[in-house]
Amino acid sequence: MANRFIQNRAVGLLLGMFSGVTLAWVSWAAATPGDFFGNGSRLLLPSLAAAAIIGGALGRTLAPRLPRVLVLAAMVSIAYWAIVPDGWWAKPPPGYGRRMP
Repeated sequence: MANRFIQNRAVGLLLGMFSGVTLAWVSWAAATPGDFFGNGSRLLLPSLAAAAIIGGALGRTLAPRLPRVLVLAAMVSIAYWAIVPDGWWAKPPPGYGRRMP
């Protein structure tokens, strides 16, 4: 029984980390005003690491109580990585679409 509890918490840790990093990635992509991801911010990688730590901690504690929530979050994260095209956050350069005289 204890072995299964440890396995559930380990899987919850991994699912939480994956979902947390995906949420941080989507947040950075939505906040990017140009065509360079994260706009060159030095906070990009530390925020992804913090999201992994926080997501892992939440996943580890929620795994025994709310496994369906973790599985749903992981499924939404997988759907994001599988369906959303790369570079969806990029904006065209200024003047794009205007006719050149």
